[in-house]
Amino acid sequence: MEKVVLIGRNIEHSLSPAIHNYLFDKYNLPLQYELLELTREEVIPTLRTLKRGGYRGANITSPYKQTVLIELDSLSEEAETIGAVNTIVFDHGRGTGHNTDSNGFAWSLRGESLIEGTYDAAVLGTGGAAMAAVFHLLRSPGLTTLTLYSRDRERAETVVRGWNDTRLRGRALDAFEPADLVIHATPVGMPGTP
Repeated sequence: MEKVVLIGRNIEHSLSPAIHNYLFDKYNLPLQYELLELTREEVIPTLRTLKRGGYRGANITSPYKQTVLIELDSLSEEAETIGAVNTIVFDHGRGTGHNTDSNGFAWSLRGESLIEGTYDAAVLGTGGAAMAAVFHLLRSPGLTTLTLYSRDRERAETVVRGWNDTRLRGRALDAFEPADLVIHATPVGMPGTP
């Protein structure tokens, strides 16, 4: 039986094993889903082990969506553009990284009248989930400005330069200005986080 794992920190609250194992059983799939709580130093050596066999894939969550990039053999177009991975498929000793966060984010906005016209947006955070939101929002024809907020202004500005889009700007979180759409993509409020 092959395994699929969730790699992250403070993940003991995750419902992923219960949901995935229920579906694996229901559809008679020879898979088992497990949690792997790792330190940053353990992530890359663990990925190398998983790639060698017995594992079909991994889900990656905070704070390792960007950490895993250096160990992957290939990236989907979205993962490469976003610069973060939340899904890895292992096949014949190789790991391919994908990012499905952007599609999930797009799905959550489906039917929202706000994005049918022109609007400005703010994204709080500069991690993998924030980059997935930026990826989707920059493809929205009605977006006028998108402000990326970080506790560290320089970090926000550095991230913005990587996107090369004049509608995007970086600011320190303490300079927050209201926007039509605000996306909270920080770990604040998650278990184990203040």
